[in-house]
Amino acid sequence: MNPGSRKTQLHLTKLQFALPALEWIIAVIPEDGKGFVFRKPILSRKMFSRENVEWYRARNANGCHIYGRPNSTKYILLDLDSDGQAKLDQLKSDNFTPTAVIETSPDNFHVWIAVSGVDLPIPIATTLSKLICKRYGGDVGSTDALHVGRLPGLRNKKPQYRTCDADGGPLVLLRTARHAPIIPDGVGMLLREAISIVENGDTLPLPSTHGACALVSNTSRNIDIDPSRSTMTATEAREIYMHDIQFQAVRNNWNLPIQKGLRSDADFAVVKGLYLRETFELDDLAALLMYESEKATERTPSAKLEYVVATVESATGNKGK
Repeated sequence: MNPGSRKTQLHLTKLQFALPALEWIIAVIPEDGKGFVFRKPILSRKMFSRENVEWYRARNANGCHIYGRPNSTKYILLDLDSDGQAKLDQLKSDNFTPTAVIETSPDNFHVWIAVSGVDLPIPIATTLSKLICKRYGGDVGSTDALHVGRLPGLRNKKPQYRTCDADGGPLVLLRTARHAPIIPDGVGMLLREAISIVENGDTLPLPSTHGACALVSNTSRNIDIDPSRSTMTATEAREIYMHDIQFQAVRNNWNLPIQKGLRSDADFAVVKGLYLRETFELDDLAALLMYESEKATERTPSAKLEYVVATVESATGNKGK
């Protein structure tokens, strides 16, 4: 392993120990919309192996964004995408101690906050994330319960941070990584507020897990597809769906079904393409459509799920018997 890879592995390992989990979610997304998207849970003991670290670095050098997070709702990502240092100072002043801090570009930070000793239900974790974001002025678009963040030791490939084509982009830096997660004192009050909000039905940031399972079990299908089991977030679904539309547009010279208004054909094409080229599970493909399919959003909740499951079955060849 060369010195650069060893340094990246060291930073990633420190982050892994600061945010312990059985699995991590790794996402690799090309900046230019070309090539394939990778997104899957990986066992923590394999995640930052020599082979994987060198693969992350190679994909990053070829223009891909590399993201990751623990596959756990015990940790929340706070994205301080402007005036980051001032907001970070306010966190510290309030004794709202982060477990890990990553500088993604100058004065921009991804702050990891431990909020519980056990996994929280996704709607509660998302609501808690929004409350923390509101208090400290973070990016509300990054408040999904399982939102991925940039990984240290790699480069931020957003064009606005590059001075020229030869510039690899700013190095993502690990600024803080504690030896063990620390739950700030102020989390308890916000967690109680988040639970109250969800229980009172004031907001439901993500589809109810139990509701989705019930809808699946009430269908006449034998195939086991349940989008509520997926860890995919709305932001990831949007990026992946649009990336694949662009990829297929280039490959097919912009002769896409979606160009003709055939949105169900576009859903089919995206799911089939991702299934054939990538490593997506059926639950993830269903979650992708639950978030991003325009055709699906026009339907009632039960009809929406039925459409999504039928599309995934048809596009992947996993028909119910």
